[in-house]
Amino acid sequence: ISAVLSDPEISALMPAMYKIRAAYELDKEVVAAEQLLKEEGASQALASILDHQSYWILTEPVLKALSGATRVAVIGSGPLPLTALAVAEKTSCSVTCYERDQHAFDLGNKIIELSSAQDRIETRCETALAGPQMASFDVILCAVLLGVSVDDENHHEKSAVLHGFAHAIGPKGKVILRDPYRLGVLFYPSANVEGSAQLQ
Repeated sequence: ISAVLSDPEISALMPAMYKIRAAYELDKEVVAAEQLLKEEGASQALASILDHQSYWILTEPVLKALSGATRVAVIGSGPLPLTALAVAEKTSCSVTCYERDQHAFDLGNKIIELSSAQDRIETRCETALAGPQMASFDVILCAVLLGVSVDDENHHEKSAVLHGFAHAIGPKGKVILRDPYRLGVLFYPSANVEGSAQLQ
């Protein structure tokens, strides 16, 4: 694996691969969200999806990090905001979703309206910046494709974005990152978290 990842030709392709993967995942979630919204009994269908998906969203380390938290930010919540919904429905936390894509944001809001926890979810159609507003959150949950841009060339290095959140959050706050491993790094960027004790 290390030989593949250290190959200069592979390394040169990886930014484009990340962008393709991000576009694929966005399209896949858009289709899934649109289909769900057309279903009769969409609220029950969403509840069923969350019951089946919560096992990988709310893993033991994530639940441990969420213990005692009251305010959670989900960065890159997407058109099918399952992470935000799982946190809001399965814990007592209030959740703020950040999603910069307008169409994904609009679909995500419609999905959230189907949830019994919608009153504890706030949505913001903007790029989440590592500014003072992040200090109000106990936990920041970051998507695995953090920093990858689908529709332009403004790629941000994932580690830099992540460390920005780690420094912006309060002293007792936690940043949770979904990061790839092994050959998964060919499709999702990985982050260097060394030197930051706040990163989970």
